[in-house]
Amino acid sequence: MSNILTALEKIDIDADESFNIDASFKSYESKAGIGMLLRDETGLCRAGRSITIWAGTAEQAEGLALHSAVTWARELGYLQVIFEGDSKSIMDYLNHGFADIGWRTKNILDECLIIAKSFNCCKFGFVYRTANCVADCLAKKACNGGQDDSWTLNPPPFLFDALNSDLTVTGARPTR
Repeated sequence: MSNILTALEKIDIDADESFNIDASFKSYESKAGIGMLLRDETGLCRAGRSITIWAGTAEQAEGLALHSAVTWARELGYLQVIFEGDSKSIMDYLNHGFADIGWRTKNILDECLIIAKSFNCCKFGFVYRTANCVADCLAKKACNGGQDDSWTLNPPPFLFDALNSDLTVTGARPTR
């Protein structure tokens, strides 16, 4: 397993697409929401999803968010992808094979690594919350009773402020 992790960690790629992922968790309900944002090579938002799920812990919800994104990327047929999230322990496990995570989360992440083998190039990266605010908004919407949602090219209005803020953080500029 360490060989695949080393290979994934050291790949410097021009990705077809990148996926920002996040989860929001309510422990008293074991309810979570996951948010996924698909970006093109320029960093602009191309699609997104918010999904309500059940999870035992916030960490498990983060793992399930990543699993959903990896599966979505495979379904879309991408070959070179980057997955970015703000859970350091999740990204540490994926990149180094060790982290202080629960066994259920570990099993989810091991499945993500198996799916990642179907890509020509794949990278998992940690980003700070400030660079992940759109995925965070999507996750919170799903966790707080919003309907599951998928969209392409035209994001819902509740994301406009987060997307505008995100342009400043990522340095991306809209194309005309």
